[in-house]
Amino acid sequence: MKKKKFNREAVEFFKNKKWRKETGNIRLSAIFHFYNNCSCDIDNLAKSLLDSMNGIIYRDDKQIKKLLLEIIENSFIEGISIIIGKI
Repeated sequence: MKKKKFNREAVEFFKNKKWRKETGNIRLSAIFHFYNNCSCDIDNLAKSLLDSMNGIIYRDDKQIKKLLLEIIENSFIEGISIIIGKI
């Protein structure tokens, strides 16, 4: 999946749902699943994901105090699994 496509799809997904903005400190885990090998940098994926949720899922990404990221290549699915919780 290309970065621009990922950014656009992530923003549209979060915008089109009704969310209650989290307050306080947040922990976030994200697993990026790819059908094939990914030549992308995990830090760029994280930035795109966090930016797409900013102001929608939480008020500001400064609230994220714990972040766990993983890339799974050659997966049978393609997408992102996300878990968000309060600390």
